[in-house]
Amino acid sequence: MRRALLVDIDDTVVDWIGPAHDAVVTAIATHPSFAERDPSAVADRFMEIVEETHALWMAGELSVDQLRAERIRRLVRETGTEIDLDEALVLADAYRRAYLAARRPVAGAGELLAEVRRLGARVVAVTNNLVSEQEDKLRHTNLRHLFDDLVISEAAGVNKPDPVIFEIALRAAGAAPSEAVMLGDSWENDVVGALGMGIAAAWLDRRGLGVPDPNVPVLALSSLEPADEVAAALLAA
Repeated sequence: MRRALLVDIDDTVVDWIGPAHDAVVTAIATHPSFAERDPSAVADRFMEIVEETHALWMAGELSVDQLRAERIRRLVRETGTEIDLDEALVLADAYRRAYLAARRPVAGAGELLAEVRRLGARVVAVTNNLVSEQEDKLRHTNLRHLFDDLVISEAAGVNKPDPVIFEIALRAAGAAPSEAVMLGDSWENDVVGALGMGIAAAWLDRRGLGVPDPNVPVLALSSLEPADEVAAALLAA
């Protein structure tokens, strides 16, 4: 049996895309510039912009507040309207408050982490984000106590899929690569990154996208439930 579960946070154990989508619909899509747009389509486009702009913050080109405003301005600009920084910040703040209130665990996450620990394996988060953001997220969703340690890119100084962040996580878990498995929703960051370090990988595909490369040895999961079966599959050597 494997000794450690390395696990991503966003959209693996904490639902990000659902609350974020809902927050865009309620706090951003109500702006007059989107009067002729489907709110759900506005939210979908916002999710794409988040992915497109994430590297700007990771590279240190924008602060967190600047990044949030920039995402709003890009979204509005695509309607042919320009808004100033102050208005973008107001919208960004409304979105953030709506998102924070809507945060929730991925179905079955708490039960799975508890079962992995019951079986004697350590649980270590490996995540790209701010330390304060991830700590607060896990506490809000009542998952923090289920982690033995958190390896967060801001503190680690490197981002997934850099091998260094996995090395740090293995040390935190007290496990060799062959004794650990990485669970995450990002094919490049979690699956490819872990396999490059000799760590087994499990891909959480909640959207039913299908394995991008059938030649890659990965445990594909559509759900974290039922906890006993998923935990057994993750820890099986």
